[in-house]
Amino acid sequence: MVEVERVNMTLLDKLHNDDCEIRIEAVHEIRDQRLLFEVIMKDTNYNVRETAYSMLYDQELIAYVIVENSNVRYWQGKDILGHNAVEKLTDQRWLTYVAKTSPNVYVRFEAVERLTDRFILQEIANNDDEPNVRYLAQLKLNK
Repeated sequence: MVEVERVNMTLLDKLHNDDCEIRIEAVHEIRDQRLLFEVIMKDTNYNVRETAYSMLYDQELIAYVIVENSNVRYWQGKDILGHNAVEKLTDQRWLTYVAKTSPNVYVRFEAVERLTDRFILQEIANNDDEPNVRYLAQLKLNK
């Protein structure tokens, strides 16, 4: 009987269900990047957010998740989202946004490692609050 009920549930019903396994099933059905973004920003379960994040490819939304979502900044005691997210970013514009605005120093450091724009690197070398981030930017400029 439970399986029959699952089949008859709408995607919205599944996303609002108390059972995180049903919400994960729903996430797998989502094709809309903005809806995945909403799940990442609002769901209370780590596994649901991680599943949604694994399906997110929109560079702007990835950058916003990294910088704006304090709810996912420290999953399981480590900054798994930020580190994995920076790896997904390929657009220099959004890497710049993360490098300049992320509240997490480690995420900023990783974003700076991937930056290629010398003007932006110079800005970061001169202005970042964290000495290690400034040092990395300066090293990249000296190459």
